[in-house]
Amino acid sequence: MRLMLVILVLIISLSCSFNNCNADGIIIEDNLLEQAKKTGFPYCLCIQKALKKDETALLQLIRFAYKTDDVSAIAHGITFTELSLKLGDDFMSVFVSKQKVEQRLLIAKMFDACMEYREPSINLQIELPKTIQILTNKL
Repeated sequence: MRLMLVILVLIISLSCSFNNCNADGIIIEDNLLEQAKKTGFPYCLCIQKALKKDETALLQLIRFAYKTDDVSAIAHGITFTELSLKLGDDFMSVFVSKQKVEQRLLIAKMFDACMEYREPSINLQIELPKTIQILTNKL
């Protein structure tokens, strides 16, 4: 009986959370990938380019926030924040400082979604202090 339970949990885990997006350890929820697919947005490709500090890909990810529904918006906010953490505070603070107010507002909303819903929680004031400072000063 115990072996059956373990096998069932493994099958459910693999079927529910398996995706083939290589995102340098960033977990991308299946519902987010499904939403991207529905809208024709190459989410994995943009994440991979953004990890190489491609600013055009970062802007595309920011604008993708307009194409999300409630559930995928939260997942997108968490993923974008995880990406920002990988890119680092120095890079993100410079990138954010060059953005128009509209993009900065979207970034702030994605960060807020992450801080509210990510488990375990994260304090972006500590993790991305320069970036958060720019966002709060210029909004």
